[in-house]
Amino acid sequence: MYINPTTRHTIWGGLCFLVISLLAPPLAKSQLVIDTSISANILVGKHLLGSRVKVNNIRYYGSKLALAKFTDANPTPLIGEGILISTGSVFDVKGPNKAPNMSSKLNKKGDRTLERLGRARTFDMATLEFDFKAQLDFISFNFFFASEEYTEYVGSTFNDVFAFFISGPGIEGMKNLAEVPGKNLPITVNSVNHIANSVNYIDNDNFGKFGQKLSGKQEQLDSYLFNTFEMDGMTTLLRAETAVTPGAIYHIRICIADVGDDIFDSAVFLEGHSFSSYPSDVSKREQMMAEESANFRRRSLPGSLGNPVQTVPPVQGEVEVEPQILSSSSKPTYDPKLLAPLKGNPWLFEFAFDSHSLTAKHRATLDSVADYLSRNPKSKLQIEGHTDNVGGAQYNLILSKRRAEGVRDFLKAKGVPESRLSIAYYGFERPIQSNAAEKGRAHNRRVELILLKQ
Repeated sequence: MYINPTTRHTIWGGLCFLVISLLAPPLAKSQLVIDTSISANILVGKHLLGSRVKVNNIRYYGSKLALAKFTDANPTPLIGEGILISTGSVFDVKGPNKAPNMSSKLNKKGDRTLERLGRARTFDMATLEFDFKAQLDFISFNFFFASEEYTEYVGSTFNDVFAFFISGPGIEGMKNLAEVPGKNLPITVNSVNHIANSVNYIDNDNFGKFGQKLSGKQEQLDSYLFNTFEMDGMTTLLRAETAVTPGAIYHIRICIADVGDDIFDSAVFLEGHSFSSYPSDVSKREQMMAEESANFRRRSLPGSLGNPVQTVPPVQGEVEVEPQILSSSSKPTYDPKLLAPLKGNPWLFEFAFDSHSLTAKHRATLDSVADYLSRNPKSKLQIEGHTDNVGGAQYNLILSKRRAEGVRDFLKAKGVPESRLSIAYYGFERPIQSNAAEKGRAHNRRVELILLKQ
């Protein structure tokens, strides 16, 4: 059933909700505590990170009301604590579930990459992103997605979406780790619900299509969830994971948006201290996860990862590293020797709009770079590609990759071993000037050459 945004406001707005609220019996108070006073740096560095991972360049884009730390005083929560990101006010996620249409307009823009997943225009996007290094060759974190769009708008264009994009060595473009278990499907209202992939869905909806309270429905719902969360439905506790190269730098982008219109909020809950690095060996990984999860309280729900776990001895030979934020000294550093033989700041050069072709000036610069590398056989070079913000995120990520690869391939053709050349590409994520004017965009369409200190 499709209902346009204007009709949605008409149906759900007005005096009827006041009447419903007045007639409804008193409900238990939510045990959810929401704190928006904590910075993104602290949220990631102290509350999201688990073991054997270091992070840097933490950034948040979105309303201050859309990002928070949450804790739950209930002894058996779905997730005891972590980070909450919402398309509306984070304070609106608190239960009990007394309204079918909780909404907060944040007046934030959408995201083109999420629009390809949600298949409609997006609104009120919130994004948390950072770079990270993993000690071992596998990373994992736990989350669940919740929405007020359930269940009335399942199958419509109001297909709110959550994604967890990773880019870096060994990963083609940007890979979305937030998928329906066993399916190549993003996490959206239409992909996980009471009809589709219902094993991963938890109903929390006590209302009919027109906002009326359904007789006897509340008794069929989980009383803890109903009293804790305002959202009308949620996924079970899910896991996002992928193989990585130990010690390599990866970029993470966690984002959520309303789809179709900017009302009826959705939210994602990221489990505290669950973003960790593990061995790729399944048995060792599961054993370590079980050991580390023993300190966190989980609620046993069908189809979730939140079943009670047994405490097991730590894996022999594994050394746990305390979570920490990467210091600036851990980043690639410029070697001043590079500037001596190469005049005019040649470690950064710009490209024409929508182009990855090397100009005669680029080639002349790279001839000097190749000569320097041949005379310094222990030197290694990192080649970083960037773009302006014109066009979609995925397109620009590919364009930045082509720019970096073009420089690498030129140097290889000049005899520089590929083992001494590494590439990174960031699309429009790392501008050095404002993209508001063409002059700034021209400077952002660039490749940077970083000579790594030995």
